[in-house]
Amino acid sequence: MFSCEYAAEIARHYQERVDMWRTAWAEQAKNAPPEIAALQSRLLTEKLREAEETLAACTPDEAEALRFLFGAMPLADFVDYPASLYLTYAKHAVFLWHEGPFAGRVPERLFTNYVLLHRVNNEDIADVRGLFYDRLKNIAGTGRPMEQTVLDINYWCAHEGTYRSTDGRTQNPATMLRTAVGRCGEESTFAATALRSVGIPARQVYAPWWSHCDDNHAWVEVWCDGEWHFFGACEPEEALDRGWFVGPASRAMMVHSRWLSLEEPDGERAGTKGAITLLNQLARYADTVRVVVHVRDEAGQPIPGMRVRFCVPNESAAGTIAVMTADENGDISLTTGRGDLYVCAGSENGLWGEAWVLSDNGAEFRLTVKAAAPGESGWHDIDFHAPVLSRRETALPEDQRETGAEKLREAARQRQHKADHLTDPRALSRALGIFTDARAREEAEKILCGARGNESELIRFLKWDAAGLAPESWLSESVWKLAMLKALREKDTWDITAEVLIDAAETALPYAGTVPDEVFFQYLACPRVMNEFLRPERAFLARTFAARADAVRKDPARLYRHMAGWFAPEGPLGYERTFTSARGVLRGGLADEASQTIFCVALYRALGIPARISPATGAPEYFDGTSFTAPGRDTGRDAHLTLRTAGTLKFSDWSHYSLERFAGGTFEHVWLWLYLRDGAPEELTLSLAPGVYRATTSNRLADGDQLLRQTTFTLSPCEEKTLTLALRDIPTERLIKHMPVTEAAFATQDGALKTLSDLAGDGRSLVVWLDVSREPTEHILNELYEQREAFEALKQPLYVVLRTEQELDDPTLRRTMAALPALTPLFSADELRRDEIAQDAGQDAGRLPLALIVQKGPECLYSEAGYRVGLADMLLEILSSKEG
Repeated sequence: MFSCEYAAEIARHYQERVDMWRTAWAEQAKNAPPEIAALQSRLLTEKLREAEETLAACTPDEAEALRFLFGAMPLADFVDYPASLYLTYAKHAVFLWHEGPFAGRVPERLFTNYVLLHRVNNEDIADVRGLFYDRLKNIAGTGRPMEQTVLDINYWCAHEGTYRSTDGRTQNPATMLRTAVGRCGEESTFAATALRSVGIPARQVYAPWWSHCDDNHAWVEVWCDGEWHFFGACEPEEALDRGWFVGPASRAMMVHSRWLSLEEPDGERAGTKGAITLLNQLARYADTVRVVVHVRDEAGQPIPGMRVRFCVPNESAAGTIAVMTADENGDISLTTGRGDLYVCAGSENGLWGEAWVLSDNGAEFRLTVKAAAPGESGWHDIDFHAPVLSRRETALPEDQRETGAEKLREAARQRQHKADHLTDPRALSRALGIFTDARAREEAEKILCGARGNESELIRFLKWDAAGLAPESWLSESVWKLAMLKALREKDTWDITAEVLIDAAETALPYAGTVPDEVFFQYLACPRVMNEFLRPERAFLARTFAARADAVRKDPARLYRHMAGWFAPEGPLGYERTFTSARGVLRGGLADEASQTIFCVALYRALGIPARISPATGAPEYFDGTSFTAPGRDTGRDAHLTLRTAGTLKFSDWSHYSLERFAGGTFEHVWLWLYLRDGAPEELTLSLAPGVYRATTSNRLADGDQLLRQTTFTLSPCEEKTLTLALRDIPTERLIKHMPVTEAAFATQDGALKTLSDLAGDGRSLVVWLDVSREPTEHILNELYEQREAFEALKQPLYVVLRTEQELDDPTLRRTMAALPALTPLFSADELRRDEIAQDAGQDAGRLPLALIVQKGPECLYSEAGYRVGLADMLLEILSSKEG
């Protein structure tokens, strides 16, 4: 299939990868108890035999492609999915190489790494290439220009799916094809999969954390006839190298792509994540500089091999953009943007060093790493500067803009038609018949309709005959089944199978009534632990560890003690956030810390013990009858930290404060939002392990810079401490500007006309020009929805400006307006006047959404255009301010 030289290299890398796995497995077997080692060996032997038998049955070309996949994949992929699944990828790649629409046009190394390769991000792996090819083969006809095919495929992607904010688990592309929605990481995985399915090299790229606003973003790079280009996934344009994110990306401190194979990649590295090499792509998007770090100990000696984190504050905590390892001289060099950095290095044996670095013109500095944990400090202020905007998206010719706009409208119409017909109404009606209570029926209907085409799996669970499994004196079958569905996350309902729910129910129901129902459903019967892909594994765990069940239930802590030698970290063999299944963890006993924690919690639940992951430490906890207990530590020595807020800060302002605990040589999140799921109290008291903690608050300025407050403190055993969180004040002159703007007129729904001055009345009003269905507009609508109570409480006019009344049918806009009745639609197709107003307010013409806070005059007090996470917070602050 490939050249003899490259085929030999593929075979060599395959053997290298397998040898790495075997060495790690053999080392782990020395530490595991004999019975666990025997189980791990049996499961592993079955998996290795399966892989070899699959290879033996392949054609030579298929075997070559399959060896590449085995040689390039993280360990979790090998242990968690059948070899037959990867064979479907190999077979499809062989077809594309020989007969595909772009056969002979892609170099072999690009083909293997960006066409054949099965993984784009950390998505669940499914048999999708043939499915996508069948949908796209007419678009990617033989002889078509590659670039035009890419543009057309992205329009197809827009027909099939659009942006929606969801949780951090990445659904596979086939699921997004059905659900028609996904966050940016899912959209870009979807689009890259579509391109690879027809033989066009594609990869996902990430700005891991923005510097100028909270959150991050992913998009797609595609190789067309010799050059890499970029585009926004499911956000088609009439040309490549365009997208609303061009401006934000020019303010990024890092943009990276992933390289999985053992081949030497082209380009600068930005560190590693287990088996994955990150490649630094920032220079394609932003003005860059070099930062050189000399890592030294307290005596000034180099520290070779020290891992150093480069971070930007995001959501008030250190968001890592790169992790680099010091060379033999203790030095590191990184290409980054023209903004500030927080740089730190630590180790589990107590080394620690940190520095705040201004890198707008590059920097070279010494990072001193001390043999001590971070020291205590009182509250101190830090000013953090983001890079300034250095690039903008150029305007397309008018005819291309009009053509693209019409194509987008058609895509939105077809996508909406698809979304409106996801649920089978007849099947839904039949399923709801089992609910006699009106409220339960309403709740079940909401869940089933929200399953986005997966309701058949939920209905199979509801119709499953569970007679005799639950105690007679407990809840009725329809009640407990509905309670299990309510314990799921929304996205779980999109791709969960009936087998997963039945498996979890069968193992949990014997213990129904032994603990409070809210604990039973959330922490015993629920199949979800973290962000893992859900599989039916509870019964397997219960059978496998049945001999230990009685002893563990009598003394749950003994399970955690026994597990100490069962597993080892997969380290450089794994991939962060690609969680290994329970069976996969047992196959050889290698998994990352998160997968081991998920395994422990799942095993507790399988044996009838409610369990969860601690929001404070990330460690397993089990329910002891009254509260959750951490089996690995003495909670009797816990400290108690009471958090209070002052000034304008509230506990509901998630992105404006953080609490972190120093562990393993770095600061890790205490997930406070998990303590606040039932509301935001006046104060919050936490039971925490003794140790070093850091609290940070952040107030972000209109230009993207941040005013940070930070303190580092130690909690001693049994100590009681109170900490008040407050934001730094933003000077009025840095928040509000008085900018006269051009007058404009808008039509109301009843046909009346209002001017921009009329909208403000005697106070201030918010006016937002929207570009419905596009991702930046989706962001601001989602933020308005999430902050609906705060905006409603302002009692100030709120307007959205649309081109036509048809845009009111946009589902995200409908949801936001239903939740926020004060949000009033206006209509104007005068883009020239809109662009004139934007320029008066200091924004680029044509960038949407365009948000203005205006008062009579008309005068603009604040403006923002395009994508900005946290915009709703800024708008609330200015609308409620007393000055200006």
